[in-house]
Amino acid sequence: EAAHTPLSVEMQQVKFGYHESLPVLNNVSFHVPSGHTLCIMGAAGAGKSSILRLLTGSYRAFEGNILVNGLPIGNYDHDSLRACIGILFHQQDIFQGTLYENITMGDTSLKMGDILELAQKIGIYSFITSLKDGFDTMIDPAGKRLSGTVTRKILLLRALISRPRLLLVEEPWQGFDDQSQKMIKDYLLNDTLKTTVIVATNDEAF
Repeated sequence: EAAHTPLSVEMQQVKFGYHESLPVLNNVSFHVPSGHTLCIMGAAGAGKSSILRLLTGSYRAFEGNILVNGLPIGNYDHDSLRACIGILFHQQDIFQGTLYENITMGDTSLKMGDILELAQKIGIYSFITSLKDGFDTMIDPAGKRLSGTVTRKILLLRALISRPRLLLVEEPWQGFDDQSQKMIKDYLLNDTLKTTVIVATNDEAF
């Protein structure tokens, strides 16, 4: 596979629930062509997050079919599939380590200059440059010293920096100031040509 070809994804009549008696998704079908952007809206508990999680390959107990680049998702090795997906989910957290390690997740091929350039595009450059130790700043487990907004900025950088072939993000600008929100929306709509983007948000402006 060409390493930077965006992934196409498709759900066909997917039924899914975390408990057998409580289906979260019932006969959901949609197709997102390679390189397109999709916004999923719906009330709390409607299943937006479940759709994103199913597309990571983490849950296999569903009915119907999920196709990634035309191939059933169960045919992929889970780790290699995850390696080409950028994710930002509510339950994610940061870990004990430096800011650089938290952004790159061990991918030492990522250059600090590229991270700073992306940080500028999505409005979080000033946060990094305000830290005395910059990328070497040690971060506490569970982000005890960081606000929820700062934690989400780090997680968003993490999701975007590897230029993923598929990006799955949940309310990516929640709690950010208006300017940062606008920059992130502009980035997702205009700067992700090599990525298929699925955003779960009820932000009608987006």
